[in-house]
Amino acid sequence: TWVLIHERSIRSVYRLDKGGVPEFFVKIYDPKTTLEKLRNLLRPRTLHEAHMLAQLNSSGILVPGVHDHIRYYASSALVTRAVVPAKPLYEIGRTEQAAIMLDLTVKLLDNNFFFSDMHVGNIILDRDGRPFLLDAYEIKPCRKINEGHIISLFAQVHNVYDTPDDKLMEALERLGSRFDPAELAQKIRRKSRALRLRYVQRRVKRSLRQGSFTQEQTGDGYRAYVRRGHDLDLDNVLDQHAKNVRQMTHVLKYQEKTQLSCVDDYCVKTYKPARPLCSPYALRSWKGLLTLYFNCVGVAEPVAVGVFENGSSVLVTHMLSHPDLDLFLWEDYPALKLMEKRDIAAAFGRLIGRLHSFNIYHADLKACNIKIDMADLRFYVLDTDRIEQRRSISYAKRLKNLVQINTSIPLHISRSDRMTFLKAYAAHTGDDPRVLFKEVWEGSAGSEILYCTSDGDRKESWPAVKR
Repeated sequence: TWVLIHERSIRSVYRLDKGGVPEFFVKIYDPKTTLEKLRNLLRPRTLHEAHMLAQLNSSGILVPGVHDHIRYYASSALVTRAVVPAKPLYEIGRTEQAAIMLDLTVKLLDNNFFFSDMHVGNIILDRDGRPFLLDAYEIKPCRKINEGHIISLFAQVHNVYDTPDDKLMEALERLGSRFDPAELAQKIRRKSRALRLRYVQRRVKRSLRQGSFTQEQTGDGYRAYVRRGHDLDLDNVLDQHAKNVRQMTHVLKYQEKTQLSCVDDYCVKTYKPARPLCSPYALRSWKGLLTLYFNCVGVAEPVAVGVFENGSSVLVTHMLSHPDLDLFLWEDYPALKLMEKRDIAAAFGRLIGRLHSFNIYHADLKACNIKIDMADLRFYVLDTDRIEQRRSISYAKRLKNLVQINTSIPLHISRSDRMTFLKAYAAHTGDDPRVLFKEVWEGSAGSEILYCTSDGDRKESWPAVKR
């Protein structure tokens, strides 16, 4: 029985089942253009992959066995034996995924192989949990592995898993003493940031057209994109939101620019039309939301985005029930134990440090735009219409964000807790936390501190710097 697994452009992959059990996989290349046909006739892609699978197997790297190779004019096919039973690598925990990816990276480089398409979808696990590498076309043997090969291959893994420093160094040290692990790690992080930026930008762009992440939907006077996997009756959600706003029920926020209400488990936010030649506000928020989402930063789960004919727009996310950070710091934080306070400050510092190490800038980064989940000690970033991920962000921009945070939390938060936050932040960015503390303190001098409490907004003043 032939089962189509994947189809794209000139390539298709089938699974061959016998008695309901996978027996073979067939990868077929069927060129369409004259140039593609000539290339595959002179050098069949599937034949190259068959030779690579044989070389990998002889080097001790687990791959599916090659059963046959077939040529039919300019088309070709590779038949490999199925690994049974097997499960995709992405079905296990991310920590275990990262460990397997790092180990496989070291094995490839140790055997003088370079892989330009190292990702989780190219690996499966057999019944004993051993990883098998599936796609070998982008693998090439090298006479000598150089620094560029190491940086590029490790960066592909680090880009996805944000590998902890100790695990990255441990893997690099296994390559031997020919390269300096500390210097390599620094270059890998830099390369990883560039790869991550391109990856996220592609995913965000694809989300605004019919595809694997979203499906396009049109309604009465609007066009929307709804995330796949969500059984959303958008017309009903929009009607309920409009009713909430008219009757001022279940309204979370009401301003001239935005109206926010709760509809079942959804948070619905409508925006007024943007200025001429400007992108609709909801689209900006959607792009910022997905920029954080694809960087594995905590956000309200994205559900849908839509634009109306009059230029107004709507953003739909899942509702978050956690308290805003400024409210939590005012009401619950003072009663916590010292170590609990330190843990919160450090976790928050790691979040902001991670954002900045990914070159993500939030122009309105304040405590009221962040929610805290104490059960998992996790933070969720809100108000995403002014978020950008760039090739780099300046020190001045990062300092501005730190001052924004410093002047949006209650004054009673101790100096030691603020320093704990900056130490955790600096561990990601490489700054001197003492210098940061001084500059944040001076940047906040004389500023008004504004945050929310259960009794309404509260204002305090940051003390002036003594000369």
